[in-house]
Amino acid sequence: MKKLTAIALSLLLVLLASPLFGAGSKEAAPTASDGTVTITWWAFPTFGQDAGKPAGSYEAELVKAFEAANPTIKVKLETIDFTSGPQKLTAAIEGGTAPDVLFDAPGRIIEYGRNGKLVKLDDLFTSSYKSDVGNADLLAACSDGSSYWMYPISASPFYMGINKEMWEKAGALQYVNLEGDRTWTTDDFIKAMEALGKAGNIGISVYCGGQGGDQGTRALVSNLYGASIANKENSRYTMNSAEGAKALQLLKDLVDKEYIDAGLSIAAAEELQLFAQQQIGATICWGTSNAKNYA
Repeated sequence: MKKLTAIALSLLLVLLASPLFGAGSKEAAPTASDGTVTITWWAFPTFGQDAGKPAGSYEAELVKAFEAANPTIKVKLETIDFTSGPQKLTAAIEGGTAPDVLFDAPGRIIEYGRNGKLVKLDDLFTSSYKSDVGNADLLAACSDGSSYWMYPISASPFYMGINKEMWEKAGALQYVNLEGDRTWTTDDFIKAMEALGKAGNIGISVYCGGQGGDQGTRALVSNLYGASIANKENSRYTMNSAEGAKALQLLKDLVDKEYIDAGLSIAAAEELQLFAQQQIGATICWGTSNAKNYA
């Protein structure tokens, strides 16, 4: 069975600095008569692209740089999307046609690793390397508690982005803290959604159409009343706590009042499109690459 190397939040480092790219397959990658090895890389559209360039353009530049530094290795790039990508990956893994390298987020990769589909990267996580990273949470995100499945390069937060003009017209901007660290309260969030709804707008979409990116919704549910998704040992889910139930009830109430939308059939990509099209007043999945691709 072919195993793939998963590089979550890390591919740039591997491409530019190391021939470890694709180094974990049990079956050797095909070698041409001139000694050139061809490996495959599947990438979700995580990186921001220059204006007017399609998804995968920046990744193609990374491939070009990697091949220049490693002339005996050729990289076949395929960009997959967050809607059909997870199912395509699962089918490829089970069918023995998985890519050599995957750039993805921790959730799916940890699952693949636990199911024996990935190459362990434990030997890369030396004491010296861990000390150099100096971030226990980032390192923890690469492991299932027993083995490391991902090699990190950076972490970028998701946060809420708002349509300032829409919020100003609806009288909702008064509930946003525009100073300092810009934190705000759940009460002010509720007031903002009510103001947007009464002005004829949809505040947000609590999308949950599949595992292809619903982290914004999970974070929102957690943050409203301090619920946690899992226990400290990551051995069981804890979203059914009193705090989690209270948050879910609040969101249901806001949906019932038509202040926010229940995005039952959509995931992050569609939610971001709704925000860019000004059909919702805020996105709960804003981030560095999204700001570049959707602003």
